[in-house]
Amino acid sequence: MKFGGHFLNKKQDQEYYIEKLEKENLELKERIRYYETKFCKRGDCMKPNPVETGKRIKSIRSNFGMTMEQFADLIGNAQKGNINNWERGFSLPNKERLIKIAELSNKTIDWIKWGTLEEYITSYLIGIGYELYIKDFPEIPHKVFKDIQEKYSDTFSLDKDYELLDSIIKNIFTKYYSNG
Repeated sequence: MKFGGHFLNKKQDQEYYIEKLEKENLELKERIRYYETKFCKRGDCMKPNPVETGKRIKSIRSNFGMTMEQFADLIGNAQKGNINNWERGFSLPNKERLIKIAELSNKTIDWIKWGTLEEYITSYLIGIGYELYIKDFPEIPHKVFKDIQEKYSDTFSLDKDYELLDSIIKNIFTKYYSNG
């Protein structure tokens, strides 16, 4: 391989690429740290994703085999347009309507808003800047999830315990990230 006017042998070539990758990895870690400290506050990173929440609401309605009008009547004090906006991710139901949907579907409000704990972990890690890492190592959120299941109670409320849970996720993820 020719580099800077010089031909490199295989060992030099490997060393060059290893050094280059280590430098890029260090730069990526620095950018992630900067992002975390500068931009990522709870309100910025982990709001429920309206599109994903809408998909879950639509699946609940579909499981009932109802039209939007029928579902709106079942929830009470809702219009077809509300259901349409939720399902398309344009808005989220208010707390009272979330409670009603959760009761009717035998799901939790957390599940409607966030999905499973594993989905929340993935969203949280992406939200704090680890999207590329998750793409390269898609098994990591599952490993973090398994660690949380083994070491901690699985009765977290994502709305109430998010600060503790986010901290736990970050600590466990750091273990894998450092070893990855």
